Amino acid sequence: MGTLWTWLNGKKRTIAEIYWLVMIPGMSVLYPEGAPVELAKAVTLLGLVFSAVGLGHAAVKKATGEGK
Repeated sequence: MGTLWTWLNGKKRTIAEIYWLVMIPGMSVLYPEGAPVELAKAVTLLGLVFSAVGLGHAAVKKATGEGK
């Protein structure tokens, strides 16, 4: 897991940004009348997790001086 985390260093926030930029319009295209509630919840929750991990790790790196 440590190797994966290291490889994702600097990419986690970008992954979250791309996720939101693709999934929100994609859901509208796939489900013009509105996505099923459970699917919409899952897509939103996954996006929030990606965002929290990416932004949270960036904040920790900044606070500890790791990113310099």
